[in-house]
Amino acid sequence: MIIILSLFTILSYEDIFSEDLHEDWKPVKYTVENWPPEVIGFGLHVRFFLLSTSFAIFGNYRVIPFLASAALIITTYLFASKITNNRFAGVIASAIILQSNLFLSFSSTPSYTVFWVMFYLASLYLTVHKTWFLSPFAFILSIFSKPLSATFFPISLFFILDSTISVKKKIILSLTIIIVIIAGTSIIGNHLSSEWDWNGFWNGFVSLSYQMRFDGLIMVFLIPTVIGLYFVSKKIRYANTVSIMISGVLISNPLLLAMTDISSQPYRFIPLVVFFAIGVGMLLTNQKEEKIDKKIKRVSKNSKRL
Repeated sequence: MIIILSLFTILSYEDIFSEDLHEDWKPVKYTVENWPPEVIGFGLHVRFFLLSTSFAIFGNYRVIPFLASAALIITTYLFASKITNNRFAGVIASAIILQSNLFLSFSSTPSYTVFWVMFYLASLYLTVHKTWFLSPFAFILSIFSKPLSATFFPISLFFILDSTISVKKKIILSLTIIIVIIAGTSIIGNHLSSEWDWNGFWNGFVSLSYQMRFDGLIMVFLIPTVIGLYFVSKKIRYANTVSIMISGVLISNPLLLAMTDISSQPYRFIPLVVFFAIGVGMLLTNQKEEKIDKKIKRVSKNSKRL
């Protein structure tokens, strides 16, 4: 992990000290410079707070986004290691994220930060951690970093119900997530279109092909990974959950384009990169565990013969 984080720092070093050339940076910068507003309502306050803090401490808007991307790599390692009980799975998942062109392209840009992905993955990790009660807070931070996180609540709900935590914890976390979503439904509903746009729906699937075109590894092995997770689901508890995570990201973009007036953006597929990486780590470590089990059986048979 030290090697992976060191490589990530080297690959992102020049970007940290370069200027953001995205068109959306101009309005984002104006909002950050005038944050907090006089009247505080629902908004991307966590994102603006972190960007404002980055400039206040470091004199650079890119530093905290870079640190958040590093934290996302670490959280991926912790989450993959936790659900597989194998640290090697976490290392594989982190390495796959590091090689992703999409992730590196947005790892330190203040226009499109990864705060929401990092907080959302942290909420999933905290669900199966001893500090499980912090999971809803991380989910709320993710929503206030980017409301798109709210569309992942079915994934969170399934993960909670399918996890190995106690029934009491499942009930508390599930009810909390549902309350948060109901409270935010009226706010998110303001952006919904009154008509279903079929063109936007199908364009949501088409956008995957050109927005992920530089991530050849993911595009080639995405479907084999989902199929592989299905076959190992009988042996690995969270294999189905990771498949649903991948499917949830794939379907969320078409649904948003069909129900809202927003445009498709590449950075919205960063959760797909993360969940794909976790799935690959799960599959590769499963093969390793099967080899170890075979060796153990051979040793046991030989010992019995002796």
